[in-house]
Amino acid sequence: MKRLRTPIWVVVILLIASGAIAAGPVPADDSPERLVKGTILTISPITGDLLLSQNQGSVIVIYGIDPERLKGLMVGDRITVRLGRDSRVHEVARSDL
Repeated sequence: MKRLRTPIWVVVILLIASGAIAAGPVPADDSPERLVKGTILTISPITGDLLLSQNQGSVIVIYGIDPERLKGLMVGDRITVRLGRDSRVHEVARSDL
């Protein structure tokens, strides 16, 4: 039984270490706000929905924006949407080229 203790402990330590390495580093500064930039494809000022085309080619739908924030925006405008930590829209601003 004593012969098995060392190999078992080695396996346990390697499993713990490999799990920590696989998890990777944890970012210390998780930004409380995130920015989403893109071009407006469709806009619904009544329901507050936006369909954005990002520079990377992906399309994002953002639901439930306050209609007051969408006034003055049109299809084709480049905008920046600031999302909070809770994924709620804090700001919608037109981006000038």
